[in-house]
Amino acid sequence: MNKLEKLFFEALMEHESQERLSRLIKQLRGEQSQRAFAKTLGVSYAAVRSWEECETMPGIKSLQKIATYSKQSVENLLNYLKYGDIENQSKLDTQKPKVAEDVLAELNYLPEKETSRLLEILIQKYLSKEESAKLAKMLINKLAQTSESDSTKARVFLLTDQKN
Repeated sequence: MNKLEKLFFEALMEHESQERLSRLIKQLRGEQSQRAFAKTLGVSYAAVRSWEECETMPGIKSLQKIATYSKQSVENLLNYLKYGDIENQSKLDTQKPKVAEDVLAELNYLPEKETSRLLEILIQKYLSKEESAKLAKMLINKLAQTSESDSTKARVFLLTDQKN
């Protein structure tokens, strides 16, 4: 058994680890509902609820998702859960984005469907009809240049653009 596996199993056995996980999940989800946070992580609502209520601990795949979302390694997350290392906890404190690149970095943690929805919202909110049309034409040209121009996504995009 390697060091990571040992930490994992030790953390599973302790109620204090469950309490730390509960606090961490609540902190990470912030204002999001448990359902929304579960969708963001790609786990079930029941899983998030049971973690917050100290009923169960996540499996290794879910721990990896939590670690990725909290921008740390699985090993650091397990150390925090087992030992309550304050140093690791301070890394988890989320800060509001200060520049556009900070927001873009967060897109890596959104499911593809939510990323698309975010782009739609931004286009509708911040671009005029003329700017939206210009952006659509630019995207159509970009799609035409890629080998994926025959893909379903490209055809759907083209059909949608022609309707507008």
